[in-house]
Amino acid sequence: MTSEQVDASSRFREMFDAHYPSVWSYCRRRLPAADVDDTVAEVFTVAWRRLEAIPAEPLTRAWLLRTAYHVGGHALRWIGRRSRLQDVAGADRSVAPPADELVGAIGSNRGLADAMARLSADDRELLRLIAWEELTRDEIATVLGCSANAVAIRLHRARRRLEHLLTPETGLPGADESFRATSQPAHLVRGD
Repeated sequence: MTSEQVDASSRFREMFDAHYPSVWSYCRRRLPAADVDDTVAEVFTVAWRRLEAIPAEPLTRAWLLRTAYHVGGHALRWIGRRSRLQDVAGADRSVAPPADELVGAIGSNRGLADAMARLSADDRELLRLIAWEELTRDEIATVLGCSANAVAIRLHRARRRLEHLLTPETGLPGADESFRATSQPAHLVRGD
């Protein structure tokens, strides 16, 4: 092995050790359990092939999550096709859809899960990146491929839409004042 290969291998190993749990959690919250490990493996396969393109810390995790976002999207499209084929064939589906798993990821607050499900996919992803992945605006900009300013604007709008869905008029469980107080924007962003 050349010193260049040793350096690449060492860098990949350090990156893998540092960020595997984040990438696995990211995928687990978005995909059925049966598809998580394959998706994570594909993310790190892409990372190995494109090692020289991966930015240095602190943006390494954001790059990996952007890759997981794209690989996961492909996985979800495949899952949709598989589901349609199972419906046509009359097969029993043993994999819970991600929407059902969302309630488990959020906790027992069905109101929040219902409100999140009613948001657009882009709004859900943005709020998940802030609340679940605890990314900064700069990291989210890397994941989504936009500017930090665009993230701030989109985040403000997504929070407003979520807040609107959590009003008592919607009739959603969990939309009481104590819950809405904890879902205010200041509580979703960690120090930004």
